[in-house]
Amino acid sequence: MHRLLPVQLPADAAMDSSHTKTFILLAAHLSRMKLMTDYVTDQRSVLDQCTRILNAMLDIALLRKWLSTAVSVVILMQTLAQANWHTDHPLMVLPHFNEEIIERIGPDCTIPLLKDQFRLDGANVEQARKKAIKKILDAVDALLRWPVLQPKKFILHSESGSSYEVDYLQDERWPEYVQVEADASYRIVFSVEMIGPYKFETDAFCPRFHKERTAGWIVIVGEKDTGEALCCKKFPPVAGFRHLSIPFRIPKRLGRHIFTVFILSDSYLGVDQEYNLHCDIIAKTGANNGGKSLD
Repeated sequence: MHRLLPVQLPADAAMDSSHTKTFILLAAHLSRMKLMTDYVTDQRSVLDQCTRILNAMLDIALLRKWLSTAVSVVILMQTLAQANWHTDHPLMVLPHFNEEIIERIGPDCTIPLLKDQFRLDGANVEQARKKAIKKILDAVDALLRWPVLQPKKFILHSESGSSYEVDYLQDERWPEYVQVEADASYRIVFSVEMIGPYKFETDAFCPRFHKERTAGWIVIVGEKDTGEALCCKKFPPVAGFRHLSIPFRIPKRLGRHIFTVFILSDSYLGVDQEYNLHCDIIAKTGANNGGKSLD
């Protein structure tokens, strides 16, 4: 089994070690390998334990304020839920899709390409049509279930009661900076709306995961330049429309900073979003006197 995996262990790895077995079972899950019944039971046990371990790893990364590590842990959660390597093409998570199909579809999917893929050559058109329709319906259903989260207005609230609207879609070439006070508590409040026919669905679409799970969200606020995570908050599934509030503390370093709001799924690959919050940190004076107040 190990020889068939895309990621190989060192030649001197102890194959009788429980750590080695765990690695192989996880890699087999991400590679979607079919296992013997005895291994399937062990693999499910490993996945159950990994879910708890990854949550603990995320907590430790945030405690240490390790932004890159925290984001990587969340991506690993997604890969385990979808049984996919993070380096694989995003379409690989769809039913019946493989590298060959994706390569043939390319960025511009056309009807001739799809007909050719399903071998609609006239000789076996009825059989192929039934097979193709089943595969297409499976893929379309999966696409419809994939969540589309649309953020709305971002509001930055200070501990003094002032509020500032943040243009989170502004041109990054000429950003407008909002003045904030150093070492002060703030809250980012924004609303999100699910789009599509399954916008009220709370169960995650994870056909290759052995347990049913809900599709939650993890919001992390951090600064890429320093690699520091400022805060993190986990949210339950969003059904329809919802307001999200994330408290965080502004660093003590004065000057201009770019904080990034990461909106991450705990179950889906390819749906993460990030938005920049441009802040000009000034010395704390006891009263906010900058930015665009909504009061």
